[in-house]
Amino acid sequence: MKFGRFDPAQLPELMTWFSDARELRIWGGPEFRFPFTAASFREDAKVDLIDSFALVDVPGYANVGVGFQSTVLTRTDARGRALVPRLMPYRKNSIRLDPSELPISAELDTIEMTAVPPARSGVKVAFPVRSGRGALITIVLDDGQRRAFSFANAPHDDARIELHVRRIPGGRFTGHVFEQMRAGDTVRFEAVSHAEFINLGGDDTPLEALA
Repeated sequence: MKFGRFDPAQLPELMTWFSDARELRIWGGPEFRFPFTAASFREDAKVDLIDSFALVDVPGYANVGVGFQSTVLTRTDARGRALVPRLMPYRKNSIRLDPSELPISAELDTIEMTAVPPARSGVKVAFPVRSGRGALITIVLDDGQRRAFSFANAPHDDARIELHVRRIPGGRFTGHVFEQMRAGDTVRFEAVSHAEFINLGGDDTPLEALA
């Protein structure tokens, strides 16, 4: 991630993000005029008074809640982009997606990233979202948050559920898997249409998590 002071010369590129009034107002709020000119866009964007901010990119995923710390502030537009305003300059700001609003087929390395914008400027935060293979399992955490994984075993190998779990620095669930999880722990998970409980190391349906 490269940090830099916002340059008004970048406004023409920013203006290409928006093809209609709905996309513009999802991104910037109801005060934005559409259609716009370079002058009206700059005025409505309050470039000369702008706070530190983050341009968030969740490619291909529209209408997903995006928040600062624990508060949802905005939603992604039709192309998966959102502006998160009012960040603290030169400090770590936690930018978080609402996992309950991502489709079951979406896989993320993380739903939380850190932005450190300069004063009165912004940074881009690109979430590494990729399409899953379709056969997914969603682990449900104690507070109801969810983490999606693809099955690692072949379709014909249905004697057990096998997952590949890659440790993500700062990841809540993957940190728990690598540091605390033991055979015999109970894990709650959801398939597409129902939820089940399993016991790690049980006799009926063993769950094998491989790093």
